[in-house]
Amino acid sequence: MKKRIKRIRDDRKRKKEIRNKVVNREDGFIYADMHSHTIYSDGLNTLNQVKETIDNLGINIAVTDHNEIKGSLMLSKLKNYKDKIIPGIEVTAKERCHILFYFHDFGSLKSFYEKEVKKFRYKDPVLATTRSAEDLVDLKDKYNAILCLPHPYSPFSGGIMSKIHRGKVDHSILRKFDWIEAINAMQTVNENILSKRLASHLKKPKTAGSDSHDVKTLGKALAYGKAHDLESFYKVISKQRNEIAGVHLSNIRKAVMGAKMATTHVKTLGPMINYYYRDAREELDYYGQLFEHVIKHRIKKIERKVFEK
Repeated sequence: MKKRIKRIRDDRKRKKEIRNKVVNREDGFIYADMHSHTIYSDGLNTLNQVKETIDNLGINIAVTDHNEIKGSLMLSKLKNYKDKIIPGIEVTAKERCHILFYFHDFGSLKSFYEKEVKKFRYKDPVLATTRSAEDLVDLKDKYNAILCLPHPYSPFSGGIMSKIHRGKVDHSILRKFDWIEAINAMQTVNENILSKRLASHLKKPKTAGSDSHDVKTLGKALAYGKAHDLESFYKVISKQRNEIAGVHLSNIRKAVMGAKMATTHVKTLGPMINYYYRDAREELDYYGQLFEHVIKHRIKKIERKVFEK
């Protein structure tokens, strides 16, 4: 109970902190939501809603749709928003783990998508591509991209750690990422704590993103630092001189958002359910085996103590 109260207090503190950082923002700083989705993948956010959020909160937004760049490119062509949109995409490897790519310009983003993603994805952008995580990560230097590891400990939403534990992805891949998403508004407190620890252990810069799929969650997690343009903002993060802040959405809020997504993307609902069901089933099998192993280990430990006596 005490832990639950502490978490609630921590969440309230974070909400106040992020609200103050956005509303009472300092001059010469860039505040950015580094992870969001639109109607062009599995999100509910329209381009007008993204624009309104940028205007209302005064933040930059990385539109990182799943295996798709249409929304990001369309926003970049608008005169007043070109400098507010961060070029990026969230690619799903065939092992069903997610990888965030950030680029220095929209030309590089478009070239990367056309040559490395479009030919390897299915009609529904939410489904995994046919490219392995290793292949995707090795493309970083070719396009001068920045690799970010999103929600690494998420069990059912493309987190890479469970894939590593199950032997689907080699653990050495972690060193190849430039940044790690340490706060994701869609993840639990514990998952974000583990993400922060992973970033600290690997000595990687930390970022934050709402992983927003609807307008009410846009801007709920931010990375911010003293910068005047995209390049200087990237440098601030890479040198670990930035700060991050965010809130964790309640399970009720996530459920409501999921229901809205299901009704909006009804045409792709079948493939999405099949995809997530298969992923969830494999994850549950893994965690079931892990739990069984832990129980057996504890039983043996108890038996040893009994026989020693």
